[in-house]
Amino acid sequence: MKKLFILFGIIFLSLCIAAQKTTVKNNASATLCDALSKIRSHIISDFEKINMQDTKVFYNQNKKEIGMGSQTTIQIPGAIHCYIVKPSFIGSTDYYAFFGTFSTITEAVNKIEPIKKQLVTCFNGFTMQNNPKIYSSKVSNPVNYIFTEKRTDNISPHHLSLYIYKTFDSAKNAFDFSTFLVIDGPTSIDVFSGIFDTTGTKKEPKDIPQPKLAKQLLELLDYTKDGFKSIKREKNKTERKFNFPIYSIENYYKTGYSLEGSQENSIKETFPNEKYMENPNLLFTATYGKGMTKTEGENLYTKLMTQIKQGFASGFEIREEKTDRYNDYIKTMRVTGDNDKKHYILLNLFFTKGFESFIADKILIEISVR
Repeated sequence: MKKLFILFGIIFLSLCIAAQKTTVKNNASATLCDALSKIRSHIISDFEKINMQDTKVFYNQNKKEIGMGSQTTIQIPGAIHCYIVKPSFIGSTDYYAFFGTFSTITEAVNKIEPIKKQLVTCFNGFTMQNNPKIYSSKVSNPVNYIFTEKRTDNISPHHLSLYIYKTFDSAKNAFDFSTFLVIDGPTSIDVFSGIFDTTGTKKEPKDIPQPKLAKQLLELLDYTKDGFKSIKREKNKTERKFNFPIYSIENYYKTGYSLEGSQENSIKETFPNEKYMENPNLLFTATYGKGMTKTEGENLYTKLMTQIKQGFASGFEIREEKTDRYNDYIKTMRVTGDNDKKHYILLNLFFTKGFESFIADKILIEISVR
């Protein structure tokens, strides 16, 4: 009888341990899912509210650099570093979680496999596939799990990646295997324009936030009422140009106003006839990038175009066109008020024929007062 009690005691204790392990595992998944849900709620704002804005270099356990970015207020359980990376020019702002660097692929796989299983639980509305990539003989992603949101509408799906980054360490004469989880920022048109909803529900138009760029352009239209005087600063230069049969005068000014993401902003004042220095044409110009690749230029143009369209959805006429010339071409979007043709907004992408292919020479956003 005593032996029977001991046997029942062992069985009961085993069941308790097993239940405890299951509970710990479920709690780990729940904790990760909760953190990811909070992080994804900040996607459409470029993670601004969880970005500590303290750019620094991050290192692995061997004190080797693994990335640069800003620390974040929301951490992913089990990660050594969590940080936000902003693009130097174009691209998306992404959330990175680093889980460690290992000396063998087996160790790295053993690290990410439990994380992958938890992600499957967190994202049952996503598909998953392993898409390995080879960049060179010394750099690759031997394991690259891509999670893609399932959608039945025209909204671009959201993505996140769990991968192993294999790099050759010349000092050790061996490969390192680093493990990362990356939550993609707003790279697609739909995500960027705020249509993406972390619950998977499409937002109604009234719920979609207006992009900052669109708000700024509307402000600039107000500044046209006084000829940009309130934002015009000191004069940079004056040019005299011959436009048969007369000369025109162009004055260039610095401005105290800067459009989001632009590199240069200026105001040009043009007097078509130097003999009549009255009623000049005014042009506010914001420059976005120079010497980009064709793809980079197209992507940035689409991104800017989407923001402008969203801000001028009603009460404005929008026209798009492409102009081919001998060795270059221009893509243009023109926005004019339905009841006011005096002011207009131009978004221009200039392509120039390079040595081997087209390059995106520059992108300009212009506000004109005629």
